[in-house]
Amino acid sequence: MNVLAGLFIIIIGILNIAIPEQMAMFGERWKYKDAEPSDINIAMTRVGGIFVIICGIVVMLY
Repeated sequence: MNVLAGLFIIIIGILNIAIPEQMAMFGERWKYKDAEPSDINIAMTRVGGIFVIICGIVVMLY
């Protein structure tokens, strides 16, 4: 069970790194019309993706 949860978390982290523009606006798109995420928001999404991947590895190991 921990392996599946860890893999799911890692996939979310990879998506945060690979397509940060879409992931940054994933939960916020309904609030704004034709909005684009800022450069800082994109950078923080990528940093968060790295953190999420690390957390996924920890979940898989323990």
